[in-house]
Amino acid sequence: MTDRLDFYNLAARRKDGVPADFVWCKWTAINDSYLLAGCAKPTAIYRSGKRKGHFVWPSARDLMQIIVSDAEVLAERSRWEAETGHCSNCSGSGKRIKSSTILPDGEHQILYRKCERCTDGRLPEKKPS
Repeated sequence: MTDRLDFYNLAARRKDGVPADFVWCKWTAINDSYLLAGCAKPTAIYRSGKRKGHFVWPSARDLMQIIVSDAEVLAERSRWEAETGHCSNCSGSGKRIKSSTILPDGEHQILYRKCERCTDGRLPEKKPS
């Protein structure tokens, strides 16, 4: 299974002045259509403990603040679909997440279902009108 694409992150990176290696680490809803993204370059990765493998972020006052609209995210999805020909709902895998559970032993169990929008990750061909 491939990693899911984060279209909010891709839309935030397209903004002027945002370095390509910055990643969102905090989202705040402004209203129904806009989000305030706190972006930063991770300073390190935890090597042990319960957060092993997670990013270490700089302090909250050092985050770059970016406003991302739903329209920008939708445009990013459309752009990605046009470039790749794959479905943006399932990131081209043909599977959508049905449920996600943390098991008692700490393992993460994800169950998938077939994507209702595409056929094996490929978008249906548009018929000429």
